[in-house]
Amino acid sequence: MEIAKGIHLIKCPFSAYFVSSCAIVGDTIALVDVGEASSPEAAIYPYLKSIGRDPSEISHIILTHAHFDHCGGVAPIKEKTDCKVYVHKLGKSHIWRTLA
Repeated sequence: MEIAKGIHLIKCPFSAYFVSSCAIVGDTIALVDVGEASSPEAAIYPYLKSIGRDPSEISHIILTHAHFDHCGGVAPIKEKTDCKVYVHKLGKSHIWRTLA
């Protein structure tokens, strides 16, 4: 759902609830939080395709914190893109372990 020009809220299924990912869409796509490991295939990629964008356009991931329901989707996205990942220094070691 576009909540402001170029800013989209993506609901990612999580247990009986959902977590939110935010897509900032311009020349490329930046994602703020990416849900759990299944979120890219289950919610993020289908949403991007529904607005006429390709997941390969993801250039940046910005993580608010290193809980798995916010950063679990990093590895699957990194497998498909060459995006840069930004996270606070306290979460950095956790994120890089999941990518190893």
